[in-house]
Amino acid sequence: MPPSVVIRNWFVNEGWRRLFFIAWVITQLALFTVTLVDYIISGKFTIINTYVGYGVSVAKACAAALNFDCALILLPVCRTIISKLRWTPLIKFIPFDKNITFHKHVGYFIVIFSWIHIAAHFLNYRYIEDITAARAEVLAFLSGPGLTGQIATIALFLMATSAAEPVRKKNFEIFWYCHHLFIVFFGGLLPHGAFCFVKADAPPYCTSGGSFWKWVVGGLALYTIERLLREFRAKLPTRITKIIMHPGKVVEVQIEKSSATMRSGQYIFVNCPEISLWQWHPFTLTSAPEENFLSVHIRVTGDWTTAFSKRLGIQFSKQNQDVKAHMGDAGARFLPTFLVDGPYGASSEDYLKFKTILIVGAGIGVTPFASIIKSIWYSKTMNHPLGKLGKVYFLWTVRDKEAFAWFQDLLATVEQDKMDTFIEIYSYYTGSLKRDEIDNVVLNDGVNAKDAMTGLKAPTYYGRPVWPEVFGALKQHHRSDDIGVFFCGPKALSNVLHANCNKFTDASEGGTRFFYHKENF
Repeated sequence: MPPSVVIRNWFVNEGWRRLFFIAWVITQLALFTVTLVDYIISGKFTIINTYVGYGVSVAKACAAALNFDCALILLPVCRTIISKLRWTPLIKFIPFDKNITFHKHVGYFIVIFSWIHIAAHFLNYRYIEDITAARAEVLAFLSGPGLTGQIATIALFLMATSAAEPVRKKNFEIFWYCHHLFIVFFGGLLPHGAFCFVKADAPPYCTSGGSFWKWVVGGLALYTIERLLREFRAKLPTRITKIIMHPGKVVEVQIEKSSATMRSGQYIFVNCPEISLWQWHPFTLTSAPEENFLSVHIRVTGDWTTAFSKRLGIQFSKQNQDVKAHMGDAGARFLPTFLVDGPYGASSEDYLKFKTILIVGAGIGVTPFASIIKSIWYSKTMNHPLGKLGKVYFLWTVRDKEAFAWFQDLLATVEQDKMDTFIEIYSYYTGSLKRDEIDNVVLNDGVNAKDAMTGLKAPTYYGRPVWPEVFGALKQHHRSDDIGVFFCGPKALSNVLHANCNKFTDASEGGTRFFYHKENF
């Protein structure tokens, strides 16, 4: 393969994203290096360097990189701004859909530079103790820079450890509360550099008031505006209109919020003040823009979802599968106050940019694609344009056979309206079956031309998809096309799909390119 094609292939899914990351890393290293060199060879800090060596230079170089990263850390979580920027030409060069990933990486580097900064200053305090009457412990814990640094360090430690994936998944509440210690972290750093601990050889000995505030004022201002907008939107009238219980401990909540407008593939944050005043949880919308309500499918797995389902009066049994909200005063007493923030943009919004799309949902990860399929059905039924879109391959893998019931009506409607040539449905069951269940499948499969597992015309496949065969077939049938691949589900499967998109992409003239999109929120 010619080098030019290899490069073009790389740019399909990796190029601009990687270059953006590399540019950010280079900027940090440049700030670190320039500051380090300035403190060592500029001649302005000869006295302090003579006493403590290069410890101050290293600490200050880390501080310069920290200032830059702290200026960026809040921008990726400004969801309103990110959602707007997704629809600008900047999306080609800046991976806005990777905003949370970028936020995490900025956090990693803040931790790294912080610990190097701390270690360097602890060493500096020991050197200062050797040549003055000051004790290292007093300088480290009770002096102005020492005390503010300890406060910021404790806040950073709690933020970083609670954000670890095992903690975040099992104890989301701990993660949520600890992560808001960024206020304490910034509060400690704002005065941290204002005590003139490191003095130059001649006036001006130090920067008046420190420099940290100059770096973070922009990000803090944008984030403050973002939070105010969220609070305003959340307080706009919202009402739960219907609650539906689904198999597999899934609850569908339909919501009326006239102020909200949505696109297929978007997500919202929800809050129930009776459970927690401060916790907001993200859920992908399963309703279509053509419907007069918003809906989410919530899988009851954690503390918050369990408490919320109980507050809705949900009992997971074979009875009361459809629980309608009471109306009027009775309804107000029965249903909790419910707040909605959003909707916000996600990568699945881009499905209309492609002629052919492969949408892959794993388990409850099917939710954004339910919205897309609904919207396509409405558009085809009402003869609305669908942009470039001409073919949809919908592939759903589940381990719990009850999951097929979540959107069975929707998929059956697609087949009944003879849209199965436009939307091809592929269901994969990856779980195990008992002997009597196997017998039932064998006896009933194909009866009335329907699959025994799903009740659809499309057959169910048992086992995992063979992805190279899936991508090879798509490449064979859609030569010269740009194919959008959209996925929501676990990271391991995401890595497999991403790798296959890169493997089967051919950016040469007349080749097929696979553009990978994954839900991140």
